[in-house]
Amino acid sequence: MNVNYVIKLWEVHVDNVNKRVYRQSYPDEQPAQM
Repeated sequence: MNVNYVIKLWEVHVDNVNKRVYRQSYPDEQPAQM
């Protein structure tokens, strides 16, 4: 099990969740791509 790989997957997952929550909070404005 590669720890760095798991951490990277988790970071991507958290980033996606944050973007989804942001879009739900502000539906009329598109978030800038990070």
